[in-house]
Amino acid sequence: MIAEITPPPLEVRYVHVWIWARTAAYLAGLVIGTTAIGTLAGEIGTIAPVNIGMDAGSIWVEWIAVTSVAYGLHEFEIVRLPVPQHYWQVPSDWARFGKIGQQFMYGLVLGVEVLTLIPYATFYILMLFELALGLKGGALVGLIYGLARAIPTIAGVAASVRFANNTPVMMIILRARSMFHRANGVMLITVGIVLLGGRWFG
Repeated sequence: MIAEITPPPLEVRYVHVWIWARTAAYLAGLVIGTTAIGTLAGEIGTIAPVNIGMDAGSIWVEWIAVTSVAYGLHEFEIVRLPVPQHYWQVPSDWARFGKIGQQFMYGLVLGVEVLTLIPYATFYILMLFELALGLKGGALVGLIYGLARAIPTIAGVAASVRFANNTPVMMIILRARSMFHRANGVMLITVGIVLLGGRWFG
């Protein structure tokens, strides 16, 4: 999964150890957030009045597959589908928590993701899987998702440190966003086809 890769804000006046301390706080919040939302989704799936699951008696697999293909086409801008999201911004008064605390809160909110901008449609398909996999499965998927999002963030911060500021990194990210959307589209369509193939011919 292609994750949101914008690193936490960096100031060149900070020594590297503080930059990485802030990054660690951000990533801790991020992983806690993704795991929490995965756990919550899994629990909702287990108590829902309809059959949400991956078992033979559920049509949920077909729903995930069709939705995955549809949003894959959305990522390619072939079709336009609803992308519900909030545009809430991190409050400026969170600065009272200090740089470390602020980064942790920032990561936590972005990890939960439903509170802010959702840049890639992959998140919705992930939520459908988490609903179907139950409490433990949802938590595990959320954890893996958070760790996956940490990888490009670490790479971005490392590049920022290397260049002494994050301007070159941000320019690369902005130019590469269309590529990320297309990579997401390929992945979503592939997941949908594999699920449908397994369901129909398995």
